[in-house]
Amino acid sequence: MPTLFNQDVDRVKILREIISEKPSAELRKGYWWHIGNVKEFGKNGAYFALGRTTKSIVELYNPETRDFVVDEHPESPYTHAYIDFPLQVLAIGNKPRLAQYTKSIAEHLEKLLNQQKKLQYFNMSADIAPLNDPRDFLTHLKEAAVVGNFTAEFTLPNPFDSEEDFEKPFQKFINASEGNKGKASVSGPDLNREVIENIARTCAASGNDASARMKDTIKSRFRTRHLKGRAVTLDYDDEDPKESPESFLDDIRETYKAVRTEQSEND
Repeated sequence: MPTLFNQDVDRVKILREIISEKPSAELRKGYWWHIGNVKEFGKNGAYFALGRTTKSIVELYNPETRDFVVDEHPESPYTHAYIDFPLQVLAIGNKPRLAQYTKSIAEHLEKLLNQQKKLQYFNMSADIAPLNDPRDFLTHLKEAAVVGNFTAEFTLPNPFDSEEDFEKPFQKFINASEGNKGKASVSGPDLNREVIENIARTCAASGNDASARMKDTIKSRFRTRHLKGRAVTLDYDDEDPKESPESFLDDIRETYKAVRTEQSEND
């Protein structure tokens, strides 16, 4: 099935329309998830609140009747989310009251989007994957004495920035075979670091995994290291970045570009 974030259609327009409609859906009995407080910034960015509503039972004491009573009232914790539509990059604020892990919040957003009739009408689905931090993996690649094997995952294309030499040919194969994910592997006496580092960045930016069999020294044994592990995060002292949304969106864009191309000067 084509995916919203990967298919060469006007996905930006579709995604923007769905979010602007502030959808809601019952993703689990008694648990309604919502998008609200939508505000667009410029042509490419937007802020929205993402949260869920449940009924909370509270035990109270009524001083007039001098009785204990049970009261039900809705509870709606929410978090902040920012998105750059053309880049298809999304930042979600951590909120333990909403879910223990930010990844879980993203999974609920994915389910919420996929229940919308507009996506179903186009026979499309939304796919949200973490932006992997490639720095540790890239450091091991650069410092390894030998890299004898490299394997990369690839998924359906993001036409706006797919890597020309590696991603696009394999993505065309996935599309033609009606698949949704595949792997490519290469082996040799010692692989070209510059080439495989570029592919590793591509995998990180698209939420895919990569792995390499390498030796730390000439005499050491081969060991396999994986790209996936820690997602990229942005830390802010202010809990609510809505105070400077454009600046926050710029930080998100720069963080993505640093993963996609080269690390920022501060790294």
